Amino acid sequence: MRDKVTKITRSMKRITALLTLFLAMTFISCKSGKTVGENPFFAEWETPYGVPPFDKIEPEHFLPAIERGMSLHEAEIDAITSNNDAPTFENVILAYDASGKMLSQVELIFGMLCAAENTSEMQALEEQIMPRMAAHADKIRLNGKLFERIKAVYDRRAALGLDAEQSRLLEKTYRSFVRAGALLDAERKARLKAINEELSLTAVKFGQNLLAENNNYALELASSDLDGIPVDQTVIFLCRLNDCFHVNHISSIIRMSDNVYIGIFHHIQIGFCIFHNPSACIARQMHTCNSNVHLRKHSLC
Repeated sequence: MRDKVTKITRSMKRITALLTLFLAMTFISCKSGKTVGENPFFAEWETPYGVPPFDKIEPEHFLPAIERGMSLHEAEIDAITSNNDAPTFENVILAYDASGKMLSQVELIFGMLCAAENTSEMQALEEQIMPRMAAHADKIRLNGKLFERIKAVYDRRAALGLDAEQSRLLEKTYRSFVRAGALLDAERKARLKAINEELSLTAVKFGQNLLAENNNYALELASSDLDGIPVDQTVIFLCRLNDCFHVNHISSIIRMSDNVYIGIFHHIQIGFCIFHNPSACIARQMHTCNSNVHLRKHSLC
């Protein structure tokens, strides 16, 4: 009798343990599915023509999507370099051309939103993401094993019987690696990586500085400066300036970011000065941000 009770107790414990494990796995699975579903980049888009669901994309979605895209891309590159078969157009060039699709998609959308909605949050993301993207690109373009397989196909291009489109793809792929530094020695590759990383962040800073300068710039116009504008456009112009311009005032303020006013500037001489003479601040930003880095990069050649 006691043995029978012991067996029943052990069975109940096993059932309880299995049930607990099942519930835990179910909870984890549901939680994981919810996390993936929250990020639009981790799901199929049910939109017309595959248009990105911009209404669902938030800034916090980009960094996880970029990281996953880079991981997938690296795995695809590893599959090419670890292939023991002889290098061919199909298993090297086509495979490389087909790699990195998710990363390219996320990067494209990120770039578009940085240009269209350049908020402080997106600017902070740019400073995080662009150096990582530069390092990822260098990791692939300066990959010795990958370039060795690409070059092996390129060197035999005349005997492969490629059509015009295939030949063009092979040529562009090979040249892009050479121009990215694939033929440099190890020391120069390391130096190039450092410069590219610095340049990626410098370019972001330059763009942000230029945007800030444009947003902060203001031009004061006297009423006499409006001479030469057709009457109908003058009315539209004054209506658009209703926040800072009143008919009784003798002057108005126009900012460089007020693109709606560009159409009237060809009627007045002052417009030529605004859009054809770069401001000193822009020249200063270009000099301090980019010139030294570009010079150091060219010295590698």
